[in-house]
Amino acid sequence: MEVKGYICRKKKWGKRGFFLKMVLVSAILCLGICFADILSYQVAATAMAATKNRITCSVKKGTLTISGKGALTSKVRVADKKKIKKIIVKKGITSLPVRAFSGYKNVKEIEISASVRKIGEGALPDSKVLKKVTIPGAFQYVEKRYTDYYPNSIIPDPDTRVETICFNTQLSLETLRLVKSDQLVVSQKDRKYKSIHGVIYSKDGKSLVRVPAYRKSLTVEEGCEEFCTQAIEYGKQQGYVDNELNEVLICSDLKKIVLPDSIRTVNEKKYELYPSLPTKVGEVITSGRLGSDPITMILHRFPEIRQEDFLKQFSDVSEENGMYIHHPEHCLVRYAGNAEEVAVPHGITKIGNYSFCGCKIKRIRLPDSVTDIGDGAFSNAVSLTDVPIPDTVRNMGHSVFASCDKLQAVRLPDGLCEVPDHTFSSCSSLEEARLPDSVVTIGAYAFEHTKVPPSILFQGNIKTIKNRAFEDVDWEECVIPETVETVQEGAFWSISRLKKVTFCGSVEKIHEDAFDGLSKMGGDNQKMVYVYKAGIRGWRTDTNLEAVSSSWVRFDWRKIEGVDGWQIQVSRDKAFRKEKKTFHVKKEKTSMRIRNKKKSVKYIRIRPYQITGGKRVYGMWCWEKV
Repeated sequence: MEVKGYICRKKKWGKRGFFLKMVLVSAILCLGICFADILSYQVAATAMAATKNRITCSVKKGTLTISGKGALTSKVRVADKKKIKKIIVKKGITSLPVRAFSGYKNVKEIEISASVRKIGEGALPDSKVLKKVTIPGAFQYVEKRYTDYYPNSIIPDPDTRVETICFNTQLSLETLRLVKSDQLVVSQKDRKYKSIHGVIYSKDGKSLVRVPAYRKSLTVEEGCEEFCTQAIEYGKQQGYVDNELNEVLICSDLKKIVLPDSIRTVNEKKYELYPSLPTKVGEVITSGRLGSDPITMILHRFPEIRQEDFLKQFSDVSEENGMYIHHPEHCLVRYAGNAEEVAVPHGITKIGNYSFCGCKIKRIRLPDSVTDIGDGAFSNAVSLTDVPIPDTVRNMGHSVFASCDKLQAVRLPDGLCEVPDHTFSSCSSLEEARLPDSVVTIGAYAFEHTKVPPSILFQGNIKTIKNRAFEDVDWEECVIPETVETVQEGAFWSISRLKKVTFCGSVEKIHEDAFDGLSKMGGDNQKMVYVYKAGIRGWRTDTNLEAVSSSWVRFDWRKIEGVDGWQIQVSRDKAFRKEKKTFHVKKEKTSMRIRNKKKSVKYIRIRPYQITGGKRVYGMWCWEKV
């Protein structure tokens, strides 16, 4: 009976007993694995490769090694992070997540393989003793999602001051916005750059490219010929999402610069990624052999240096009535006086870059000996009202009169071929600018935010009008002369009162968004009309997508005086060969709503037509991508 009873119990509990045994075995195995990990400091299985291969993590003698293939998808965890002194991410790993090595407080060195293409925000160890970092020279930066603050850095702790950062692939200057250190070492195989004493130069060593963030003083290497100010003026965006992001200067500690005898030029634009940021450099030491252009650029780019102390280094520069003159080049390099009226002495041939920038002067008299006026020479002189320019001037730089609020009238010299970029930008009182017949080009932003009349387009022999040349001028009508051949995008940007534009010649090289801007197709500007003097075949309107949904596409267009109607085509095909639909609408129409069932509308185009001899004669197509 006992045997039978046993048999009965086995039959009754057989399946359940087997299940309990499996659970018990699994639990023992899990405990065994965890215990083994604790003893050998093995890493928990925290990531899987994009392929079938598992990413493995191991620890040996304080070095954490991550190997395998694919992306590391989550933070790396070990039993005791305090014992990790070095981290190696081996070839095959393609991505590191946000805060990948958070909590590794004692790491002194990290090596990240060149195979890594993505690195998350704050991915490096948050260790204050981190001394050396080796990373790819270019990678995609991945920001933390759902955060209210953007530090734009792969270094998680702002108190972490890395001594040396080495790049094992071709360097992208964008990468230097994401890291800070005292030494920057590029790869020996880098095609563009090289490092000398932790500072980045061009491959031939003739241009200064980037200075490490933590440098307090900089001695430029002998042999460098071009001091590029972007090397210390580069920055990044940082701040809270709810507020405006701020531009933050990277080299905020740099106070002193020593330039060698080999320096020949100072370049403010080369290697520029973002608008230049003002530095805190207060002392620039030179050999006293710089030319006038480098002198003026240093004075302009580093406003915190003491001008008199800097200029005393040059034996060939003397001061006269507040004017500092570089005698070898007969150049006025800086005015430091307080007079309301200044007469530049005869014999000066060049007004240096930014030489009167920011002065409170009202009137400037230039002698007939002047032939060149440098960049921004009179910019931000907010009290300036009168500067007669002699006809001997043949060259003018950009931004010469920018932001001269009280300047009302200027006559440009005969022989000048171009009104350079930003020449009169933000001269809010400028009502008259007389252009010589020799002018053929109006530069970008040349007359933005001024009061010049539209008749200025008929001065000179204008052929090219560059972008934003007449942004936000107060015009109601505008006539584009027949001489004009090219008008760039946004040349007449955001002219809110503009009601009528007349084209006297060909519009083939006039950008279809030449009159684009904030007021495009909005409010009163929808009443704006184009008038063409040439035949219908050269007519073209301008379009704007107002709304796009899964059911409808709504767009509108500019009126054209004299049209008899409009032809509109929509298609999924850019070449309008497949699934094309054609509509004809009346001349009074300026907008249309088209059914977009199953997103069938990808491209829209419209052209005007006139009926001549009973036939439709069409103008030019204007395109819009949905």
